[in-house]
Amino acid sequence: MSQTPSDVRFEQNRSYSLGEAGVQATHSKLRFADFAQTESFTPEFDRASRVLSFGLILALLNWYDLEMTLSAFRAGVLHEANPIAEWLLSAHGATGLRVFKAAMVSVAMVGFLVGRGHWMAEVGCLVSIVIYTGVALAWWLYPLDFS
Repeated sequence: MSQTPSDVRFEQNRSYSLGEAGVQATHSKLRFADFAQTESFTPEFDRASRVLSFGLILALLNWYDLEMTLSAFRAGVLHEANPIAEWLLSAHGATGLRVFKAAMVSVAMVGFLVGRGHWMAEVGCLVSIVIYTGVALAWWLYPLDFS
């Protein structure tokens, strides 16, 4: 069985001093990976992957909420309760609200990604997903006529 370059690992470089003359040598040891003995991923890595996945789901749910909000606003059946979003809609239209929502979601994502190895980031993502899933379900059940 041939081994590909990804199966190769370098061990830590070691320096050796050979007497008072100050001659030094460095050597690296090349070792092939033994896949039967490789370590499993750490829980922090698994958590970081989950937080990243949850963040993407959360971004999609926020996008859905934004598009449904804009559709309801255009249909005249929505009064925006958020005063900042209301001002952006009146002053800059849908583009202003999209930029605002993208900025707010980006700030939240940066916070989640910075703390992605910590359990609170994972819980925060899950709570946010539950909340925005409820919002998405409410929009799905909302009797909005798109014609």
